[in-house]
Amino acid sequence: MAANKKYNKNHQSTIQDNSKFYLLPLVIILSILPLIMRLHNTKVPDLSMYNWAPISNGDIDIFLYYKQVFFTFCVFVMLLIIISKIIKGYKIFALPKILIPISIYCFLTILSTIFSPYKSAGLFSIFDQHESVFTIIGYIICLCYCYMFVKTQDDLKFILKYFFISVMILNLLGLLQISSHDLFSTDFGKKLFLPSSEWNNLDAFTMVFEKNRVFLTLFNPNYVGVYVSLIIPLILCLLITEKTLKYIFFYIVALIGMILCFIGSGSKTAIISIAINVFLIIIFFRKHIFSKKKYMFPVLGIILLFVCFITISHWQTIKNIIQVQKSSYIVSDIKTDKDLEILYNGSLLKINYTVTDTNYNISITDNNNNPISYTADPSNILNITDERFSGVQLQMIKYDDKLCLQINMNDKTWYFTNQLPDGNFHIINNYGKYDIIKKADSAIFTNYEGFASGRGYIWSRTLPILKKYILLGAGANYYTFAFPQQDYLGLKNAGFDGQLLTKPHSLFLQIAVQSGVLALLAFITYFILYIIWSFKLYWKSSFNDIYTRTGIAIFLAVIGFLISGISNDSSIGVSPVFWVLTGLGLAINHKNSQTIHP
Repeated sequence: MAANKKYNKNHQSTIQDNSKFYLLPLVIILSILPLIMRLHNTKVPDLSMYNWAPISNGDIDIFLYYKQVFFTFCVFVMLLIIISKIIKGYKIFALPKILIPISIYCFLTILSTIFSPYKSAGLFSIFDQHESVFTIIGYIICLCYCYMFVKTQDDLKFILKYFFISVMILNLLGLLQISSHDLFSTDFGKKLFLPSSEWNNLDAFTMVFEKNRVFLTLFNPNYVGVYVSLIIPLILCLLITEKTLKYIFFYIVALIGMILCFIGSGSKTAIISIAINVFLIIIFFRKHIFSKKKYMFPVLGIILLFVCFITISHWQTIKNIIQVQKSSYIVSDIKTDKDLEILYNGSLLKINYTVTDTNYNISITDNNNNPISYTADPSNILNITDERFSGVQLQMIKYDDKLCLQINMNDKTWYFTNQLPDGNFHIINNYGKYDIIKKADSAIFTNYEGFASGRGYIWSRTLPILKKYILLGAGANYYTFAFPQQDYLGLKNAGFDGQLLTKPHSLFLQIAVQSGVLALLAFITYFILYIIWSFKLYWKSSFNDIYTRTGIAIFLAVIGFLISGISNDSSIGVSPVFWVLTGLGLAINHKNSQTIHP
């Protein structure tokens, strides 16, 4: 009987053992997933019913699809481990109440996808969007899994060791890319991500990024900025508190590598995130810095010199980010109805034409129906001579066996026709489809569309649609369908002509649209609670042990990611790393809360 009790005690002790097997999924996500690249021809859903969508039979992907597959597999393994532990009777720590808001976010995302009018987008992938509803669920599972299974210093060291190996590999790739020796531009590098069936056609595959641009394995240089915003504060915190010389050297090398990746990426928004984090590091490590000022002041001086260098060398970029400059457009409105109405330099230009068997008649008037004067050159280009519409040219052309109107104005070309059955004017878009122009509602950034490299336009047109997604969102991966893609004039004026906007360039707007405003509030609530908890734990800490050192490092890394998230959306290339680190932060905070009394 006594032996049986002893067996049961050992049998339920469990998750507190030091088996590294349980940590492998976390290690793999942190260290291997960001490195995955493989060619995949993604089948694009039939969007022929949408006139604003391109005609496409597939989407070539190298960076994202297999990351999602790999992540889903890792999450599935984690889920099986959790279930097996429960079945075997192992004791699992009760999850903390702080996870309630993030669980609500996850639940609302699931509901939003279930009730989405385009469920397949949320269940699979579409247009460079590879965060399905299963991926979102996986993020929360990672969070809980870390809390349940990361228990000892050895666990933490084991995870961080392999994580930093991955960081160093990415640093090496970044160094090659910034020095114009991109690995993936070589035959050997291409063979790493191409199937053998394509090895005889290597020259057909080239990266679209300009020379010296750092994109690593993360699909987009902007995501390099997000990754760097996550990693630099983590390394800085560990460097400041490290006492062993070999690790100090390692962190310095890793930090320099990440800085070079940051510079090479050209990411603008990461500048603000890193600057804020440097300030926070100085505040939190104030005692540490002054107690070792003989060593820390030179280090701090180097950091400040670096910040000054980045500020000076990127001053114009920083000005463009923070400067709020009002936008003005020569063409401010276009209406497609029985007449084609164009608001040009504040004056209304009305155009109509009729077609006979042998000829056509065109009418060009102003808002008072007064004829507008023009001249016709030998090639039948009509040049408007009225000063109000100076620079406007019209020409009749044939397209799809229909007589259409080509208009050149403000160095941009438009195509319209009124030869469809309804007799109204339609735009012929970049995909060769007939559509109508629908001016989108705008909010907050109205007339400031150029803010933050065009994000002002995207945000201004996204904010008004949130009123449709208060309780539930449009569904995972659904942003493409929710955005007003028929705002052709706004798109052209903002520099997005011919582009299909598939993401809001903001993590928070992405959540609000796809999961709902209520889900966004739940998401924000979780991180506010985490930040407050961390602030209380580390404000007066001396950072003398691995738990407090790593806890503050992850806390500031999370802040860095969230700041970058204001102007960058979530991506399967970086977000899994963020969520695993957040889970580690949760586990460490739990450990520290048992020993620290702020």
